[in-house]
Formats: sequence, C-alpha cells, structure tokens
Amino acid sequence: MRKRSVLVADELERHIMRCRRRQEPAAVLVLRFVAPGRISPERLRACFRLTDSVAVTRTRYGYELVGVFDEDGLDRDALEWRLRCALDAPATCVSWARFPDDGVTLETLLDDARAALPVPVVPASRRVGALHLWA
Repeated sequence: MRKRSVLVADELERHIMRCRRRQEPAAVLVLRFVAPGRISPERLRACFRLTDSVAVTRTRYGYELVGVFDEDGLDRDALEWRLRCALDAPATCVSWARFPDDGVTLETLLDDARAALPVPVVPASRRVGALHLWA
C-alpha cells in the first residue's frame, strides 16, 4: 500500500500535468505556520475550491501547506486572508510560484516558492535547537 504523502504528491503533480496539457497557468502556494492547537480540517477545507489541490504536512516546528491552483478566478489575497483566519496562526509565512513562468515541474515550483519565503520572527522560546522556525 502506498503512503498517503505519496498519494497527495501525486495529486499535486497531476494538477500541474493537467495545466500543462491545457496550456493554462497555475499558481503554487507554500504556506508555513505554527498552529496554537489542533488544525480543524473543516475550517481549512472551506478555504478552497473543489478544483484546488492541497496538502498539509507537519514540520518540526509547525505545518507546511502546499497547493496548486488554476489561476483562472484565483484571488491570491483573498485566499491568504481566508487561510490566516481559518488557521488563527499569527506566525504565517506565504510564498507563491507560477507555472510555467517559474518552472514546469512541481519540484521546481515548490523549491522556488520555498526559497522566496520570508524568514519569520521567532520568539526566543521557540529557538531552542534550531536556527529559525523552519529549520
């Protein structure tokens, strides 16, 4: 049986392939955050359209949400606002990449978006054993 993370990555990759086949642009989001408690899947799901491909993974100091979105009708600012409200996470870093302008593979697009993430301000209590929040 395949692991869930592989299945989710496949869905994100398929979304990029569909955009490539249709010759349509796509937006790739990388959002890192520290949640004060457990994340409510229902609140998160309400932020997205049915056609969006999204994955959330746990990191050492928080979570990383990645998504692939058809650019047609996408309002990036509104999506970021809905996510920040749903997550109730003040320490949130967001970055975007665009297919095909910033790359043509999911890996390249995610690397590009992650490299553009701002370095968050980390409280001293969270710095133990790490250079910064996302190390």
